[in-house]
Amino acid sequence: ALRNGALQSLQGVVLVNFDLNVEDVKDFTIALGGVSCAKRLTCLMFINCGLDAVGARVLAAVLSQGCFPALQKLFLSKNPNLTDVGVVALAEALSKTTQTFLTNLNLSDVGMGDEGIGALASLISQGRMEQLEELSLSSNSAVTKQGIIALAEAVDARGLPKLRALNLDGLVRETDVITSILKAAGWNGESSVH
Repeated sequence: ALRNGALQSLQGVVLVNFDLNVEDVKDFTIALGGVSCAKRLTCLMFINCGLDAVGARVLAAVLSQGCFPALQKLFLSKNPNLTDVGVVALAEALSKTTQTFLTNLNLSDVGMGDEGIGALASLISQGRMEQLEELSLSSNSAVTKQGIIALAEAVDARGLPKLRALNLDGLVRETDVITSILKAAGWNGESSVH
């Protein structure tokens, strides 16, 4: 169905609570990336699907080829085996695309630590995330204060002018660090943080 054009108006793919293995992710993303509907795909969600670092690399390879040029929402939450390796691969892929339209990025509970958050900070520093409105990095307990500071410095250097929701729940308790991120982002006090 994906290859024969039956899904011409497809704008989003949401998979929740699937048990995907690497071959499933590979087959799905490659098939989806190869159809014309992918040009209009704005939403891609793999939530609690067993996505690991290898699966993230497969997804990253498809993203780096520019297969989803209109992608706005990428949710990979509750895939704790994605780890830093997967987040770094995704960040590298996003840095290679000609233009990034991501408005929502959810990497909550993906087993990320400072290396992964550093890769995201690098994307922000490069101006690749300027459209971002919502960022969720909660429940990644391996992220330390140093990782959050790197994120704050990237936001301060480049800014996230459209950011209106930031979820760092379960990362750091130091309010001074979170305050510095909000200040760097030009927070106007009207948005929610948790």
